[in-house]
Amino acid sequence: MKGYLKEPSPLVDGWLPTGDLCRAEGDRKIRIIGRRKAMLVLKDGTKIWCPEYEEEMSRLLNGAETAMILEQDLPTLIIHGSVTDEMAARAAAQFNAHRPRSQQIAQWKLRSEPLPRTATGKLQRWILEKEGEAE
Repeated sequence: MKGYLKEPSPLVDGWLPTGDLCRAEGDRKIRIIGRRKAMLVLKDGTKIWCPEYEEEMSRLLNGAETAMILEQDLPTLIIHGSVTDEMAARAAAQFNAHRPRSQQIAQWKLRSEPLPRTATGKLQRWILEKEGEAE
């Protein structure tokens, strides 16, 4: 909280904008369940919780590294590991089979380099999105 100490008013409409996603639990208790940066919001308002997608797709792809991004407004899975395009297609079809069309993975890309991460291991999704824009 030291970063907010010298701010004139860190509250926005009575809330502290931390970027955390929370769930109310009982009287006056909240549980932090993730970060807003880990959520993709599509044009139609559909929300995709990236960690859920990434964990399931990694499992379907035998532990490959995965990351969800928006590319040209489409939910796109980036994959690093020993995965072929055919394997990715099968896994995406299996994943998409039990989701509404608006929440399906629209496309995937195989990546030869490891996914970009911070020194603490957090995925740098913004780098992947920037690379997609440059293509």
